[in-house]
Amino acid sequence: MVKRSFFIILAALCLFLSACSAGTPDTSADGVLNQVKKEDYVVFEDLRLTSGKRIWNKFYRTAMEGDHCSVNIAHYYTLDKNSVSEEYYEAEKDNYPVIYLAELSFDGNEYNIKVWNSNKTELDTDRTYKYLMHYTGEPNSPDAVFSSYDNYVLVNDNTVTYEDIQWGMYSSQLGDYIDHYSVYIDHID
Repeated sequence: MVKRSFFIILAALCLFLSACSAGTPDTSADGVLNQVKKEDYVVFEDLRLTSGKRIWNKFYRTAMEGDHCSVNIAHYYTLDKNSVSEEYYEAEKDNYPVIYLAELSFDGNEYNIKVWNSNKTELDTDRTYKYLMHYTGEPNSPDAVFSSYDNYVLVNDNTVTYEDIQWGMYSSQLGDYIDHYSVYIDHID
């Protein structure tokens, strides 16, 4: 399955490269972002859904019915100089923008997420979970840069709340962390 998925993404990138007619193809994060927006991808830019809502909804409905399905997801990130320290910006600026391409599949029993950084050829993530949970709400902080969130998270315990997941990420207590993988994160203005 990993080899098949890798070759599907590799074939898509090759198709992209061969389709470019104006000299050297743009394989930068921005170039890949522009290409996936033209294809059947769910696309997030800096934690905001920018295209593919219909594609996601179809995947989610199909999975909730217990049928086999898969969806391609792209997460694109930039580094805002004004929202990080000067030291961090200087140390990390050459790593941005970056785009992660993912394939989320459901085999009728469990979910598998495979993620590639577009700058690398090896698989970054290959994890399996039992449940896809949907969480919506408002941020805990009045200083948040968004007014609500719409998140889908892979977990192995379907009784976990979004607050449990957040607590586990920020807690210094050993054992509080809850294994999860956020596949759809939409921060809504």
